[in-house]
Amino acid sequence: MKNLLKILFIAVIGVSLTSCGNSKTSESENIDSTKTEYGIAKVDVFYFHATRRCTTCLEIEKVANEIVNDEYKNKDVRFFSINFDEEANSEISEKFNVSWSSLFISSGNQVEDLTDLAFQTATAEPHKLKEKMRSVIDTYLNQ
Repeated sequence: MKNLLKILFIAVIGVSLTSCGNSKTSESENIDSTKTEYGIAKVDVFYFHATRRCTTCLEIEKVANEIVNDEYKNKDVRFFSINFDEEANSEISEKFNVSWSSLFISSGNQVEDLTDLAFQTATAEPHKLKEKMRSVIDTYLNQ
């Protein structure tokens, strides 16, 4: 019985960890880091993702992209959606030590990791993620 429970537990964990890989890809443009220089803007917002994504992963990208492009369009803030599965993006993915969908806001040597908050709030309470993103971006812009 204990072995059956262990196997069941491992199976549940495995399914939950791979659920982000069972959905369609986003229609947004992916950035090839070999063709893009990061750090040109005062603030960079990086959304790292796999080729295939779950609904939450797609929503995180949507929310982050909306904040940058709707509220900071004429400011020194850039949004990057980066597919870490692509070999061309391995350098930037390694720089941020990315192995899973992740959301970072960066300015110079400062980096704020919003991944946990993004997964907790992007679908049910996107306003909370937006508030935190605004706070971090504004802090970096005003330094």
